[in-house]
Amino acid sequence: MFLCIKCGRKHGRFSVECECGNLYSVLEVPDFHIEEVKNNSRVRNINDLLEEELDCEPVPGFEFLGDVSEKYSMIVYGSPGSGKSTFCMMLCNAYMKYRRSKILYVSGEESFSTTFRKKLKDWDVKSSLFWASESVKIEHIIEDINEYSPHLVVLDSHTSLNLSWDEVDRIIKSIPGPTIVILHVTKDNKYKGDTMIAHHTDINIEIDEETGNAITRKTRFGEKYTTFSIFGNAVKELCKPDKEIIRI
Repeated sequence: MFLCIKCGRKHGRFSVECECGNLYSVLEVPDFHIEEVKNNSRVRNINDLLEEELDCEPVPGFEFLGDVSEKYSMIVYGSPGSGKSTFCMMLCNAYMKYRRSKILYVSGEESFSTTFRKKLKDWDVKSSLFWASESVKIEHIIEDINEYSPHLVVLDSHTSLNLSWDEVDRIIKSIPGPTIVILHVTKDNKYKGDTMIAHHTDINIEIDEETGNAITRKTRFGEKYTTFSIFGNAVKELCKPDKEIIRI
């Protein structure tokens, strides 16, 4: 087996020049060495990476987030009553409707109270894909994740659950899809709790109470400062679950 030591391309025979443009870089390498390189999952040839398809695409109705990857982390912050939970409910509905994703909504702040159940009724969340938990300790949340195997987890809220960044990161690593964390802010719009979470997450969404808009303050998938109307009728209908498909 012949291998280019510059780009890693395989050749069936010796060649003076590799397709990558390097001269005299194609050398004969024992087959066992090739197998050893294959088994090293920490090292990949750049050409192989470029040939792989990206798992990034927009979520229908939430294109303002950009072409998001299958797995990402997001914080949603704003003042009390601004629409943080409503926004997260809408996003959950979109994932259930268009991607058939199982949801675990950790209701650490409102538990299974009348307020929480009213939110579920307002947004018609009646699905076998939606599970709610009133766990508040990290060990119990991880147990819930292991038992119900959700694709997406919502933590409502980080402030009431009082989770450190390390604990949130543990949750992020335990599921295959998005982790969404709701944060409270002070009167001067500063985060409450462990502020490290805002630096580590992929998307930061601010909910503007006056306009009812969700605004991207930080994103690794699209443009900053794009907006989404939480209470617009067209958006509300779009993000409701498909009753014929998933309603029980």
